[in-house]
Amino acid sequence: MPTSLEKKNPTKKVTKLLRNKPSRSRLSTRTSRANSEMGDSYDQNSQNDRENEQDKILSDGTYIYAAYGDIIYTWAPADATQGISITSMTEELPENECDPNSTEACTSTTKPSISALFIGDSRLTVIVSQTSWNYPIPKNYTFPIINDFATKAYVFIYDISEVTLGFPLKEIGRKELVGDFLDGRSIGSHTLIATVSYIDASVFTKDLTRSRSQYCGLDSSSYKALAAETALKQVESFAKQMVAELKLASDCSKIFQISMMTSSIEEPNLTGADLLGSFVHVSMFNASTDFGLDDDTPLTFAGAFTAGYGQAIYLDDDFLALPGHVFKYNDTSARLLSETFIFGFDLSIEDRATPFCYGHVPGALRDNYYMDKWGGLLRIVTSNQFITDAVNWTATYTHKIFVLELPNILHGPGKLSLIGETENLADKDGIISGVRFFEDRAYISANGLSSERNHEFIIVDLSNPNTPVSIGHLNTSGYFSYLQLIDIKSVPYILGAGYETEEMDGGWQMYAMVSLIDVSIPSSPKEITSFNDAGPSYDAYYDSLAVRYLPESNKLILPASKSEYNHNGIYNYTDGFVVYDVNETSISPAFYITHSTTVSICRYNGIVPARSFVIQSELTTIQGHTAITTDMDSGIFISKIDLDVGFNYSVCDPWWYYDY
Repeated sequence: MPTSLEKKNPTKKVTKLLRNKPSRSRLSTRTSRANSEMGDSYDQNSQNDRENEQDKILSDGTYIYAAYGDIIYTWAPADATQGISITSMTEELPENECDPNSTEACTSTTKPSISALFIGDSRLTVIVSQTSWNYPIPKNYTFPIINDFATKAYVFIYDISEVTLGFPLKEIGRKELVGDFLDGRSIGSHTLIATVSYIDASVFTKDLTRSRSQYCGLDSSSYKALAAETALKQVESFAKQMVAELKLASDCSKIFQISMMTSSIEEPNLTGADLLGSFVHVSMFNASTDFGLDDDTPLTFAGAFTAGYGQAIYLDDDFLALPGHVFKYNDTSARLLSETFIFGFDLSIEDRATPFCYGHVPGALRDNYYMDKWGGLLRIVTSNQFITDAVNWTATYTHKIFVLELPNILHGPGKLSLIGETENLADKDGIISGVRFFEDRAYISANGLSSERNHEFIIVDLSNPNTPVSIGHLNTSGYFSYLQLIDIKSVPYILGAGYETEEMDGGWQMYAMVSLIDVSIPSSPKEITSFNDAGPSYDAYYDSLAVRYLPESNKLILPASKSEYNHNGIYNYTDGFVVYDVNETSISPAFYITHSTTVSICRYNGIVPARSFVIQSELTTIQGHTAITTDMDSGIFISKIDLDVGFNYSVCDPWWYYDY
């Protein structure tokens, strides 16, 4: 078996732990969902109590499941000597390499890559992506309207009710999806997958361009008339071909109408905002259903045509929000304007997404943490950029919370109603770095970009949705990308992870920073204590799932990377984790865990994100190519698993290589 193990403690009996999801109380310590008796913490640090986000490493309290390139590793962290299960996706979706010098027709297929894992009710759902293309391109080839960039997405279902280590997981179902994998969520055994298909509108517009020969010699009005006539003649055939390539159902009752994307930006001379930029497919299924292996996994579909860029889906119980960001640039005034469209799906009908509501707000949001549904309201934090100097490309920003009311489910689908918005929340020269909603509060961190570095922490009162207002403000020494509401001795605090900056020798020194802010009096937040360290960077800046806080022991587990420049002119890069002790007076490192030390930054053919789990008082940290188990109390090393033995996925390639 291609796995290296080191074990230094006696074998321990694995105990199956029950997972109890608490209700969403005013002050939740849900993030760890810890077992109160043993202090175990293995569930996902997701945005909401009930939903799990897509990830590449998960645990059910007995086993850890890790996606490493095209491999699923499964092992029992409480006793690594039991062995490891290796499930290869390449055996199911083999790769094929064509001879570039051959004239024979060939389909080249890459090695499959695992995009996401979901776990629930003794099922492991695996999303796999694979790219293939025909070589050489046939003569007189007609390019399609729908372009998935030759990438296919597949869903595989595995039964993990009885795992036999040393053998692959038992597959019980599979299905090829339409489009390229975008994002996903799960609630128990119910899984929701969003895939995207990109629309090549030039297939339609190429005959409408002014440079076409049929428009030669025509004045402007004659050109417009002929172009409109040409468009009307081919719009029906274009629509039919597009629907056929999207593989939509026989009716469009589960598809949002394009006319719902009516912009509020009415300036002339704008570019951007193609309403037919892409189509997002929303697929749902119940992983506990009986499946077959012949591509007959039962799925239900819905979807929406989307404009702009970047969808970070948000899920809360029976509501799914799909945002799409539109950026428009005015060539005359050099104004950059942005807008976010929101499509809401009702999930109250089991295993089915139904178009329910739509709307739009000014500005753009960064990720799903900038959205929150509370009751019948959807709250969204967006930022808008205004170019003040097009030559030097300087800008100012506005940051607001918009409150949208969802339609009454009894009255049927409808438009999201804007019922309230805040004033500008932060300094015009700053950007929002972190957001966390909790019931009728929003906690926001802003990174000051001016020379004064005016970093801010803001508390917004949302109890009156018609007049949301900033009630607490604090100037902080740094800014936070990760914010979590915790409780220490019945006092509420915001635990923040981010960076502190200090002017030094004509430049700026950055320090990784963890802070504790007392929010018991919302109008007067106080930064109680902080810890900073020069050099390290936190994965929490872009990956909230990498953070784990243990409320029983008041310990914070953060992955950290550090670069150091030695006297020989060589950079040393160290990846690992830091375990912090957190109390109401101080934050201090308890111990460090080193996963790797290299002299260069690499790209790899296989890598796992940074994650941590506490099972039976042992901490398992996973990062890059290794998994390390450490005693949670003492920080003493117990065991190590090398995920790359026999695969060579950790070979250091130049930075421009594809990151698997």
